[in-house]
Amino acid sequence: MLVFGLAVTLLVTWIYQGANWGFEKGPYLDFIPWLPVGVYQGQRYPGFLELSVYVDSLSVAMITMVALVTAVVHLFSLGYMRHDPRYPQFFLLPIVVRFFA
Repeated sequence: MLVFGLAVTLLVTWIYQGANWGFEKGPYLDFIPWLPVGVYQGQRYPGFLELSVYVDSLSVAMITMVALVTAVVHLFSLGYMRHDPRYPQFFLLPIVVRFFA
């Protein structure tokens, strides 16, 4: 299931890399109202702390590289840890790393 998720991530980033983010249209920038705070001057969403999302060609290339390297490590680890009694505990760490990457 995890390898399937990595494959989907790679596929989506490769499809959108050249066509949308950073090469032809320029970077994608969006502001999201996140935490309610006091009203300050110059806020796009008064009363909220803003979370911004900035995606350009370098970001997409890095996401693709991280997904590719993670997939290769997982596939190598499947064979390497096949007969180890702590097989499930070993795979907990790469799953957590992949989740937060």
